[in-house]
Amino acid sequence: MNNASYNQLVVFHAIAREGSLTKAARTLAMGPPSVSKSLKLLEESVGATLFRRTTRRLAITETGQALLEASSTGLMALQQAITSIRDLNREIAGPLRITVARFAYKLYLAPVIAQFIVRNPGITLEISVNDGTVDLLSEGYDIGIRFYDRLQEGMVARRLSGPVREGLYMSPEYLSRHGMPQTIEELEQHPIIGYRFTTSNRMAPLVLQGRVTLCAQMPLVTNDIDVIADGIRNSLGIGRLFSPIRKLQNDSDKLIPVLEETWITYPPVYLYYSKNTDRLKQIRAFCEFVTEAVRKRET
Repeated sequence: MNNASYNQLVVFHAIAREGSLTKAARTLAMGPPSVSKSLKLLEESVGATLFRRTTRRLAITETGQALLEASSTGLMALQQAITSIRDLNREIAGPLRITVARFAYKLYLAPVIAQFIVRNPGITLEISVNDGTVDLLSEGYDIGIRFYDRLQEGMVARRLSGPVREGLYMSPEYLSRHGMPQTIEELEQHPIIGYRFTTSNRMAPLVLQGRVTLCAQMPLVTNDIDVIADGIRNSLGIGRLFSPIRKLQNDSDKLIPVLEETWITYPPVYLYYSKNTDRLKQIRAFCEFVTEAVRKRET
């Protein structure tokens, strides 16, 4: 059997299973002459007849039965190995729709998107930056990135960060002109840069020490954290930023913390997705890439 090939054994097993050259050919999507030739070559390698032709069907010989039993386990293992390698090497491709909170995009996605696309050219990323609550299934998204308390039930979740503090900041120029408030009551007399949610159009309440703080003046309202940072730098008022966002700024030392002891802490940030999808391979590749990139950056 020195010259027997994998393909010949596959044909042999199909004939044994179907009991007919014609049926085996149909199962393997081959022409009957090709199946017959493959069987003949295998019989020549073995040096024995593997099937007896009867009027109705092929009957496997004793030698054929011995070969069938001896090769079954090995053939199955080889087929599984080939399938596994093929899956590993198959390009991950297709669209991937992601909904992400604005600050999370800046922190976790912006630094790694280009590298992910270079490594996975077959994937098309569609990223929607949205601070509201999003239903992945009804709105057609594959992956969400939100605080833990905003995750949908029944989702697979991968942690991206620890708890996140939201801080208040002012510029050195603002401090020299207006001074540093020492209490929440004093803060309420200062101009505050406001934040408006895009989806609901509501103003985001300023929460300090577990209670909503009233804002006497709002010289600037925006839905973008970069605009807030610019407003702080330009001394338009006191503005809120998540503390990791502040660290991203080139001049973070010029964003002076205000009433740090009153800041609130949000839950950790998670990637989440539904396991009931036909895009699990793309989703897992993206989640693995992002979580590993964040882990490396933070260690």
